[in-house]
Amino acid sequence: MAQGEPKKNTNHVVVKLTMPMEEAWQVSWQGRGTHDPMGKLFDARQLDRRDLAWAIDFGWDPKFREAARTLLAYSIGEPAKLQFGARVIEGSHFLEEQETDSFATVVGVAGYSLGLGVALVIYVIQQMLSGQNWIGVIASSSILAAIAGLSLAIYLKHAMGKYRSFRLGREGEDKTVERIRVCLDGRWTIFRNLHLPGHNDDIDIVLVGPGGVWVAEVKSSKYTVRAEGKKWQAKTPRGWIDIHNNPFFQVTKDAKQLYDFFQRQGIVRWVERAIALSSPQPISNFEQSEIPVWLTSTIEQKVSSLTTRTLPSEQEIQKIVELLKGLADKQLAKENIK
Repeated sequence: MAQGEPKKNTNHVVVKLTMPMEEAWQVSWQGRGTHDPMGKLFDARQLDRRDLAWAIDFGWDPKFREAARTLLAYSIGEPAKLQFGARVIEGSHFLEEQETDSFATVVGVAGYSLGLGVALVIYVIQQMLSGQNWIGVIASSSILAAIAGLSLAIYLKHAMGKYRSFRLGREGEDKTVERIRVCLDGRWTIFRNLHLPGHNDDIDIVLVGPGGVWVAEVKSSKYTVRAEGKKWQAKTPRGWIDIHNNPFFQVTKDAKQLYDFFQRQGIVRWVERAIALSSPQPISNFEQSEIPVWLTSTIEQKVSSLTTRTLPSEQEIQKIVELLKGLADKQLAKENIK
């Protein structure tokens, strides 16, 4: 120990966790053997602390690693000292459904293309065996194959683009929500993909807690982007171009709709706005933004210091959370019926 360095208390270590024990207990084991809930396996001594340590170091799923960390800490630590992150409530599985549907379209188009190719080969063989002029048959079949192949290739490219877009959006939103969750404590609630009555579009993220009510629009982009005031642009091979779905106007619309919804329920609560970018971006590109921008490099500092002009009381927070949870439950119930 260097001279002047404060002595650490090695007899007392506090571990900060971001997943409640109840949630960690239900996460499925992803290592060798059965995939039953980890808590059940640990309680039955089918997993031990060495297995949990392995999961923390080598698990591929962040949720799996965090669950192992929670179980390990509880098994050797002091539960009264543990701290958990914000609660996450799903309002819709829209992105997952769109990603699945678009992938099914890609598979369907690819399968149809393969079937069409096989049918064309069978047709050519049948025509040749029946004594037809094989040169003419091949020529006409080639023209038909070229036309059909070009059309299918264009459609397949479009379908693949939609699938990649939905996948990029879902992965970016998942990562952003997780970063936000671990920055906040249990007094906060995060609502994902919330639908308001009378509106088709969902709100990516709504945060409710001591720092007020915040609406966040999550954006994933393969390009470098920048903001100046209300204007957002992306740097493409053609230069800087305006972003078609400007996140400033999207999040402003979402915040206003949520504010109006609160008023109809007898709640007067200002809704703050923010834009979260899930891909790394230069900080300097957003110094002139009219509203806060949360980057991968700054989101922890931004989220941990959230505040609003008039802080809500605990009773107001509870009322808003119950209201929005009711909406989320109804939306998920409708999706399950479809």
